[in-house]
Amino acid sequence: MQRGFATAVFAFLLCFTTFSSSMADLKQIKERGVIKHLGVPYAHFVTGSGDGLDVEIVKLYAKEIGVAYEYVQSSWATVISDVSGKKVLPQGDDVDIIGEAQINGEIIGN
Repeated sequence: MQRGFATAVFAFLLCFTTFSSSMADLKQIKERGVIKHLGVPYAHFVTGSGDGLDVEIVKLYAKEIGVAYEYVQSSWATVISDVSGKKVLPQGDDVDIIGEAQINGEIIGN
């Protein structure tokens, strides 16, 4: 992944995790009683069967905040939309928002 693209994606996510009213915050996650972990299967960090290092780390986090854990499989093509509710299109060092998407989880662990 190019450094400029990674920086743009990070800035985009920071913007939406700070200002989006459609994404769940910690209080809402605790009220609902479950955290949905978006994982993209690769190597031994997140496997296709929903286990791996990243899964174990997010499970520990869920336990620490007192909620159940739910694994939601995603892909590199959709993970940003799955967490932000926005369809995005990389444009060089920028990211364009091109539409709305369903939010499928609160945390990306990859």
